[in-house]
Amino acid sequence: MYRTVTTILALGLTVALAGAGCGSSSEPDKTLKDFLPASGDVPGWLENTDRGEVGVETTVDPTEATDWVNGAMDLFLQSGGWKGLGREFYINGQQRINLVIHEWIDAAAATKGYQDLDTYHADDIPDWTDLSLGAGETGCRIGRVGSYYWYVNAQKSKYLIETTTEPSDAAAETAAKDFVEAVLNKIP
Repeated sequence: MYRTVTTILALGLTVALAGAGCGSSSEPDKTLKDFLPASGDVPGWLENTDRGEVGVETTVDPTEATDWVNGAMDLFLQSGGWKGLGREFYINGQQRINLVIHEWIDAAAATKGYQDLDTYHADDIPDWTDLSLGAGETGCRIGRVGSYYWYVNAQKSKYLIETTTEPSDAAAETAAKDFVEAVLNKIP
C-alpha cells in the first residue's frame, strides 16, 4: 500500500511539474508570419496591394526567397543558419515601405547576417547611421540609397529586419524609423 501511494504521489508531482513548465509562458509560440504587421496594424500604414500577394507572405525555400529579394540571398545562404523569410508591402499616402524579415536558427546566426549585410551594402550605402530605437534591438542602422529611398535594417533575437522606404525625404526617414520600431516591438 505504501509503495502504491508513493508511486501515485511521485507520478502526480511529475505531472504537476511538467504542466507548470509547459504553462509558464504567457505567450504561445509565434511564427515568422506573426511579426509582419497586417494592414493597419501600424497606424497609417495599409497593405500596398499593388505589390505582392494579398496578406503577408513567408517562405523557407531559398530559391523563392532569392526571387523575392532580387537575388541578394547568397550571403545569407553561405553564412549558414538562415531559416526563412517573410515580406509585406505598405503604403501611407505617398510613402511606401517594403518590409522583409529573415528568421535565423538563433541570435548568433542573425548577428552574423546583420554584419554580412553591412558589408554587402558598403558600396551603395557608405554613410550608415547607427540607431537606438529602444525596442530591444541588438543593432539598428539607417542609410540613404541615393535619392531613391531610406534603407533601415535591424536585428533582434533571431530575426533580421530590412526595410526600404520611399521617397528619401526627411518625413520618410522619420516614418521608416517609427515603422521599424513598431515591427521590433512585435518581436519577443
